[in-house]
Amino acid sequence: MNSGLVLASSVLLVSSIAVQARADVEVHASPPPPPESFTGYGERVFRQQNALMDELLDAEYADPPPTATDRRLLAKAEARIVRSCRALNQVATLVAGGERPDFLLRMRAAASLRACSASTREVRKFLNERAAQALAAPP
Repeated sequence: MNSGLVLASSVLLVSSIAVQARADVEVHASPPPPPESFTGYGERVFRQQNALMDELLDAEYADPPPTATDRRLLAKAEARIVRSCRALNQVATLVAGGERPDFLLRMRAAASLRACSASTREVRKFLNERAAQALAAPP
């Protein structure tokens, strides 16, 4: 097969996946990617979920300490983010280590952005509700 044809087919495939992922994001009321780049959107989702994972880890040591029910909910929330953001985190780890992720991993990461973003928002909501409850509780 002609290498130019393979390259053109790959570019079209990547473009169509990015456009479909972008359309999925808009249909499901996720924040739209910044107009400058789809990569920028991916980086933003990564930063948000990474910061939230830090908060989940810190929540274990919160004052007041989490109840047994909260600990189970926090563990489920962490597992959900880990699962839905796995490909995105794999890409970030490789890039941070100076490696280039393969094509299939990059496509899995792009396809997982909507689920990763949704998981991050849902867990953020849970943590905000927990914080509001802690503030409203009598001393």
